[in-house]
Amino acid sequence: MVIVEVAVILCLNNEKGLTLVEVIAAIIIIGVLGMAFAMALITGTQSEIEVSQRYEASSIASSIIDNLRDEKLFGDLTKNGDYSFDDSLESFIEKEIEDVNDLKGRINRVIDRYDELVILREESEIIIVNKDNNLYEVGIIIKWKESGQELSYELRTMLYADKSD
Repeated sequence: MVIVEVAVILCLNNEKGLTLVEVIAAIIIIGVLGMAFAMALITGTQSEIEVSQRYEASSIASSIIDNLRDEKLFGDLTKNGDYSFDDSLESFIEKEIEDVNDLKGRINRVIDRYDELVILREESEIIIVNKDNNLYEVGIIIKWKESGQELSYELRTMLYADKSD
């Protein structure tokens, strides 16, 4: 133990500071570690933004489906027999649901509530297909742009249309 202490003291007495090579090596190591940390932060932030946008898109699609889910309301929309629709979400809001129990206002409020997600209304789609008498397959595809890339979320379900008066 005493020999180790003497060796350490002798080494400290011989060194008067760090060499330029040691300082540069330390700076490089700290720089590499700093860059790795910064890249991890950037990747984490980008992932959080994408997850947040997908959550908002799923909330919008679910809310639109929930607004259509009312059997009587959906029955009013599909009352003209073998109803089907396959067009943009904007076209659906502006043309198809104009007079159906303020459905247009409710769906617009749903979309406007999520202001961080810039929805491409003309590219987003809604598909309604009659499968069996009063049973309809409803699909909603919400599309948005992020960093020049078009992203989408799709939700499909079956809805019953009560067409009784």
